[in-house]
Order: sequence, then structure tokens, then C-alpha cells
Amino acid sequence: MIKSLRYFNNQIMAILAVSLLVMITLGSYLYVSLAKHIGQIAEMRIESRAEAAADYYEREVWTEMRTLEHIGVLLKDSDPEQWDENLEHAKELIESIFQSEPSILLGIMDVDGNAYYGEKIPMNEYKGFLVTLTGGSDISYLKTGAVLLSSSVLNGDNVHYAIYAVCSSSYIRKYHNLNNIKDLGNLSLMTNDGDMVLKFTEKEEGDEAFFYSRSVQDVFKRLRKNQITDAVAIEKVNTTRGEMLFYTAEVENTPFILAGGIPYEDAVGDLYTLMWSIMSVFCLFGVMAVVLGVLLIISSVKVRESDELRTAKKVAEDASNAKGLFLANMSHEIRTPINAILGMDEMIIRQTNDRKLVQYAYSIKSSATSLMALVNDILDFSRVEAGKLRLIEDKYHVSTMLTDMIIIIKDRAESKGLSFEVNVNKDMPEQLIGDGTRMKQVIINLLTNAVKYTNKGFVKLELDFIKINDEEIDFSVSVKDSGIGMKKEDIDKIFLAFERFDEKKNSSVEGTGLGMSIAKQILDAMGSNININSVYGVGSVFSFVVRQKVSSWEPVGDYENTAEKAEAELKGYKPSFYAPDVRILTVDDMEINLRVVKGLLEQTGILIDTALGGKEALDLIAKNKYDLMLIDHRMPGMDGIELLNRIRGDNNNQNKDCICIALTANVREGVREMYIKVGFNDYLEKPVSGTVLEEMLMQYLPKDKLRDSEERPVNEKPEEVIAIEDESSVSPEVHEEINKLQETGIVDINAGIEYAGDEDLYAETLRFFRDTIDEKADEIESLYFAENIEDYTIKVHALKSSSRLIGASGLSEKAKLLEEAGKNNDLEYIRNNTSDVLYEYRGLKELLGKI
Repeated sequence: MIKSLRYFNNQIMAILAVSLLVMITLGSYLYVSLAKHIGQIAEMRIESRAEAAADYYEREVWTEMRTLEHIGVLLKDSDPEQWDENLEHAKELIESIFQSEPSILLGIMDVDGNAYYGEKIPMNEYKGFLVTLTGGSDISYLKTGAVLLSSSVLNGDNVHYAIYAVCSSSYIRKYHNLNNIKDLGNLSLMTNDGDMVLKFTEKEEGDEAFFYSRSVQDVFKRLRKNQITDAVAIEKVNTTRGEMLFYTAEVENTPFILAGGIPYEDAVGDLYTLMWSIMSVFCLFGVMAVVLGVLLIISSVKVRESDELRTAKKVAEDASNAKGLFLANMSHEIRTPINAILGMDEMIIRQTNDRKLVQYAYSIKSSATSLMALVNDILDFSRVEAGKLRLIEDKYHVSTMLTDMIIIIKDRAESKGLSFEVNVNKDMPEQLIGDGTRMKQVIINLLTNAVKYTNKGFVKLELDFIKINDEEIDFSVSVKDSGIGMKKEDIDKIFLAFERFDEKKNSSVEGTGLGMSIAKQILDAMGSNININSVYGVGSVFSFVVRQKVSSWEPVGDYENTAEKAEAELKGYKPSFYAPDVRILTVDDMEINLRVVKGLLEQTGILIDTALGGKEALDLIAKNKYDLMLIDHRMPGMDGIELLNRIRGDNNNQNKDCICIALTANVREGVREMYIKVGFNDYLEKPVSGTVLEEMLMQYLPKDKLRDSEERPVNEKPEEVIAIEDESSVSPEVHEEINKLQETGIVDINAGIEYAGDEDLYAETLRFFRDTIDEKADEIESLYFAENIEDYTIKVHALKSSSRLIGASGLSEKAKLLEEAGKNNDLEYIRNNTSDVLYEYRGLKELLGKI
């Protein structure tokens, strides 16, 4: 016993000694590693601050340039007869902004060197001025210590004038010093050639002599050479003052760089404290580890088992997380094309009268809708694994389900040269009750696998049933193929997610390995299972039986004819109601929005009056009785809320209690409550969806005025309306031009068609948008120059809505930012971005020219 105890104690001592040695080694390594990483972090911190300071200084210097550029807008592309007038206006603007600052020299010169304002300067002596004469703006440094800012004034593609500002060194020190830049030690402003523009900020006695010493200047010289490849160059140097970090940062679009140095300890700052805290924790951990080492020896077996369990759990969790991430990404990627498929398919259903095309379109819609539903649940594999799969009990047509599956599988099979056969018991009930979507998914998975693993021969689908009682059947499905078959040991493997059998042989077969796993989970939820009979090299038979309720015992018969009959009731687009006795008023300051609303409601028979503003609306309200009004919120002059107050506040107004719906593009949390609080009955988001608009009208229009859409006369439109529609029908050439818009990346035609209702109305919307570009852009520009920010904000709000309506989401987002700047009175943002947005807006005119 004593010998055993002594052996045990010696073992503990040996382990303690080894542990101590290991801890000392690790501690030394940790210290060196921490010191190294802290140094890297300190350099990254200074590098980040220097880059941010350079960006800040660039924006500050270019603020002066933006002023010159905005003045140049007054002269750009002017009529020759207005040159003198615009020139005088520019001079007045220069004097009002700079107020005769004595340390800055301003002027306007033509390309021949003649001064139209201020003094004539020798162009050849200023590199930046010569760059300006080629178009654009430039900043250059003069050996006198001054800085030249120059901006060109274009007339067409040619430069006519150049506006310049020569800022003296005192002006630079006064208005563009470095006092606002902190936490970078001693900082200066240099040129790329090493000329000192602003001296080093002095904090202590002797700083100036130190930073102007030859050794320090040599460091900056090396760093400037590195600026060729790096925006920020940084170097750690041992100096007479200890270790320091020297750095240079390029001020983009200028000839300047920021150069400075900071003591290494200041750069590291609180990171040293962090390092020693980590070391203290490490030492404490080391002591605890040595103590726990003894306990670990005593309980080694249990710990070993526990470690194995934890490792296995972590592996399982990592695998599950990887699967979940993969499926989440797949779900997102699949939704995007499905949305486009459903949108374009809806256009086919609305616009064609060909029954065969309608049948195909509804098959596409059925498949895409099923896929969209499955993406939300089935591709979320973690839900399936967690046993949260939900089955929906609903009626479904066997023939329709079968037709959809054949459309999906037949082309795949025939493209591989396979024979695809379908055998259906013609006495099978046509209408069953169950989860048709899940059922179709399981069968498609079996058929897809059969086609994938069959290189020649056939794929056969058989559907049969056994009557259980008057309400239920056993629905049997069998998929047979002449494919590669499976080995016995591989059969269970096909049900494992993300794995495939005979991986080496089937490496060229595409797929994730999810299909059969999901099919098994679905059948498990349905109380069934997949039976497999396979011979390696010969083929396989997959089958299952599911208990289903019967909705109708009418036999499926010839499934193709039955499917067509089942879809016979599915027509192309038709309105939700017919209301020729209803009269509504739509108010919006954008005529394009009024046209869209009229187009979307055309087939409902509603009489629609339109008004382009509050005053015009009040005139119509005084003359006519309306059942409902659609009122835009943001309008110049009289906005929607003011118009509503005028309507509700006039006791003699026959429309005082009329249903009023707000139209708005500003959708946010609580917006409905806000509109109801001010007196509206409800609100609609712009751009307006045709389906949502019809649902809203059905909710609020008098029920006695709503008829079934079948009562609508076939040829009720007057001849002149029909002629206009025929004239605006989309020709193949226009259709091709519309499709080209998608390729530009500027206009999303799918979104535009969805907002407009169909391609005809979309083409008309594009034309109207194009034809009003000049007028609307000029309005915004005039309000901008007049500094009428209130009406300017309303007009860019309208641009935001109309751009989104045609699918130009990029322009819409930029207009939205201008609108927000107008609301916040952010004049700087408006000045910096209005011209760019208007340039892009006007550029759409040429892009839409052939529509």
C-alpha cells in the first residue's frame, strides 16, 4: 500500500514538474506573441487613424472646390446670348460666398488666358490649371506655399472657362490647419515631393528640431516612396526619443500627404495593460491547472469519456450548423429566380387567350408556387431534422399534380435519350385530400433520382390505389428505372443528408444529397416509408403507399383530358369585380401615377376622375359625388393631409364623409395609424399593386354597387379607347427594346411590369416617364437654385416614386436620399448630390428613346 502510494506521489510530482515547465514555456511564448500582436494592433490603429484623417482632410479641402464647381454650373452649356448675364450672376455669387477674403485670389479665365473676373494668372506656371483646361477640377501646390484650386466650365464637350482660387499659405493655415486631427502625435502636411505645407504640430520643446532632423526626414522620404503602392505607409524606428511609429497617409485627389510620428507607447496605449492582464490570468490559470492536474489523474477515465462525448457533440453541432447555413443560402438564392418566374408567368396568364398556353402557364405557376412553398420549409433542413415538418390537409387533383410532374421530368428524361412511361389506374379517384405539395415533392425526388442515375433505357412511373372504405384509399406510387442500381450496403446510405452512394463512380452526377433524405422525412410524417428493390448494374424500383382521404370518387380516366378539364375554370387575368356605377377620384402631382391607377382599374368599369393637385381636386369635388378618393400625401402647394382637412372641414361639401385612402411611398412602422389619426380611412403603398388596390376597393366601396366580374360586357370599351390601346400595343421591336433595358442594369423590367399590370401599360408608363424628364428635371433644378427646399423635397419625393414605378430602383434610392436631406435641411448633401442625380435622371431619356 505504501509502495503504491509512493508511486502515486512520484507520479504526481513528475506531472507537476512537467506541468510547471510547460507553463513557463507557454508563458514565455505567450508574452512574446502578445507583444508582437500588440505591436501589430498598434500599427493598424495608427494606420486606420491616419487614413481617416487623410479622408477628412480631403473632404475639407474639396469643400472649397465644390463651391467653385457649383458656381461653374451657372455657366455650363449656357446660351451664348446669356453668357454675360450668367457671368455677372457667377461674379456676384463668388463675392457673396467668399466676401472678398484678402488671403484668397479668385478669378475666371477663358481658354485663351483672358481674365473675365479677377486677375490674369500665367497658366503655364500652374500644372493644375493646365489639367483643368482638359476638363474637370484639380488642386496643385505652388512653391510660394499657396494652393491653387481650379475647375473647368464646359459648353458641350469643350472647356470655355476655368474658375480658379489661389489660396495663400496664411489662408491654408487659417482655414485648413490640422488642429482638429487628434491622437496622431506630431502631424504635418507635406507634398509628394517633400515640400512642407503645414509645419509639425508642436507639443513639447524640441519637437520641431527633432522632426526636422536629417534622420527623421530620411524616414519620411522612405515612407513617401511606399505611397506609390500603399495609401498609408508606416514604420517603427528606434530614435533618440525611444521607439516611435512614423507614418504618411495619402490625401487622395490632392498633391498632399499627411506625415507624422507618435511615440510607440502612446500608440500602444491601454494595450499594455491588456497584455499584463492576460499574463496575470494566464499565471492564475497555470496555478489552477497544476492543482487540477492532480484531480485529473484521479478521474482520468471519466474525463476521457467526457471529452469523447463533448468532441462527438461538437462534431455533430458543427455538421448541423454547416447544413443549416448551406440550406439558408440555398433558400435565398432560389427565391430570387422564383419571384421572377411567377411575375412573368402572371403576365402570360393575363395577356394570352390561347388555352394551351394558359394550361402551360398554370402548370408553371403551380410548379413555381410549390417550389416557393417548399423553399420556406423543406430547404430548412434543420426543421425537418427537428421533427417540425408540417403537413397540410387540402384537396388536390391527381391529374393536375401528375401533369405538373411530367412537365418537370419529361424533358430531363428525353434529353438523356431515356423512355419516360406513365401508367395510371384510370379508376383512381381524381380528387383526394392530403398534402398534395409534399406528395408531389416526394414523387419528383424519386423521378429525378431515377433520371440522374439512368444513362440508357427507361424511367417508369406507376400510380395505383386500393379502396379501404367509402372515405379512404391507399395511394400507391412506384418509380422503376433501368439505371445503375445499388449495392446492398449502399441502400441505407441514400437516406443520409449530403451524402451519395458509390461516390467515386457517380462523381459526375449533380446534386446535394438532400432529396432522398427529405423524401423519407416527409413519408415518415405521412406514416409511410420508401421500399427499395435494387440490383446493382440492372436497375431499381422505389415505391411507397400513403393513406389518403377521397374528396370525389370521379375517376381520373385519361389524366391529360382530366387535367385540362380541372384547369378549364382557370382563366387569364380578370378583375375581382365589375362596378360601372362607381365613381372615384385619384389625386397625385405625378401624371404617370394617375395613368397607372387608371390602367390597373380599367377592366373593373369604374369611372375614374384624376387631379394633378389639391386645387384641381377641390374643383372636381365641388362638382361631383364620389364613392372613394385616392389621395397622394406628398404634393407641392397643398399636400394630401391639407386637402383632406379641406374636404372634412367643409360642412356644405357633398363629399365630406367620402372614403379617403392615402397614397404614400414612405412606408414605415405605425404609418397606417398615423394616416387614420389625421382622418384617412386607410392607406396604400406606392407603387400600387393591382391586386392590393382591387382588394382595398372591395373593402370600402358600397356593396350594392359591386357586381360579379362575369357581368362585364365583352366589348364595352368605346372605339376610340380600343384604337388607343391597339396603337399602344407592344410591338416585337418595342418588346425587344424593353428587354434590352434589363441588360443595362439600370432598369428592372420585371419590377416595372409588376407595378404597371402588364407589358402594354409598362411601355406606356416608360414613354410618359421619358417624355416628362426634361420638364421635371428643370423643375427640380430651378427649385434647387432658388433654394426653395420645401418644394424641392416634394419634387424629389415624386422622382423617387416615379423611378421606382418603372423599375429604376437605383435612381429611386438616390432621390430618396435627397428627399431625406431636404427634410433634415442638409444643404451640404443637397449641393453635393443634386447635379449627379439630375444627370442620371436626364440620361434615362436617351436610354428610353426607342421605347
